[in-house]
Amino acid sequence: MSRHEVHTGKIKKVDRISYEETFNEMCLRLWRQNSNKESDECYYEGLLFDEYYQKYFKLDDDVWEIFEREEKDADVKEEICKIKENNNGVYDFYVKFWNGRTGIGNVIADELKLKIIQNKWSFSNPEKYEKYLKDTKLKSTLLCNSIIPMRPDIGFYIKVNGNDIAKDVFPEEYEAIIKALDSVFKKLEKIK
Repeated sequence: MSRHEVHTGKIKKVDRISYEETFNEMCLRLWRQNSNKESDECYYEGLLFDEYYQKYFKLDDDVWEIFEREEKDADVKEEICKIKENNNGVYDFYVKFWNGRTGIGNVIADELKLKIIQNKWSFSNPEKYEKYLKDTKLKSTLLCNSIIPMRPDIGFYIKVNGNDIAKDVFPEEYEAIIKALDSVFKKLEKIK
């Protein structure tokens, strides 16, 4: 039965045992460590993430481990995910979510991906990051607070009237919207 869940714990990226270890081989190794079984299955990613979805999740081509996880009472109905990086490559997390739509690993992976992208921008060039935030704040506030450039499940998209217009699904429409937004941005620049 679907319900709200609250979890706290830690996550860390699982290291490959060698440079040559493939993603599938790593999934097989982790699955065998946890199950102590053999399988004729050749797609070990499915076995690992299906059977151990509360212990491992995938982010790009990496496996992340969830450990020291504690489930708490879920009396608050809002969804939230907070991740704080420690100095040793370990992250602390606090997650509240509705389990009817997703699992703990998916929620953490989405938030961690955003955090990694944000850190790359903000730490590699803080001045450029601050300028980007300053330049886009007015534009995105005037146009729509929910313009999100990319999602892992559908790729690049723009939200129009509550609908996600994905670049790969609606290429002509997406380009027309981009051109229209570009025109609006240029006019806003002239107003400043």
